[in-house]
Amino acid sequence: MDNIPDLWGDVKATAVTPAHVLRIQANHLKRKTGGLLEATVQSYDEDGRKLVRFEVVAPVLGRVGEVLFAISHDPGKPYPAVLHIDFFVQEVDWFPASNDDFDFEYQINVGSQSDLMDVLPKVFQSPQVQTTLESLIASSNEVAAEGREPAAVGA
Repeated sequence: MDNIPDLWGDVKATAVTPAHVLRIQANHLKRKTGGLLEATVQSYDEDGRKLVRFEVVAPVLGRVGEVLFAISHDPGKPYPAVLHIDFFVQEVDWFPASNDDFDFEYQINVGSQSDLMDVLPKVFQSPQVQTTLESLIASSNEVAAEGREPAAVGA
């Protein structure tokens, strides 16, 4: 028996759910914007799937914000997953959403945590998301300037 090799390949015991990855990214966003922006990660059970929504909000504006995307997967099986989004993302294989697809226009298949880690930077750094962040930050700074100096962005 000892002469039979390990055939499992590169199995890692460090995998986490998409919701966990998004919560970490929410913390990074809050830190990078000095608290001007926050992200909420909310999980729901919807149509027999787990749905995780990622929303960016501006606390200074009364928590005004925008849902950037959602990720769905089977309950208890976080991968493969589907990222649901309303805008085209460069350099990502996407396809139009079906009619019953949680009210988003496009889908991106995410087969593994590694795939998710490849796709998320392209989403977060897309012109659409960057414009949304910039608008929320500018509006937050304007409101904040009425009572205090605007917070440093990128800190």
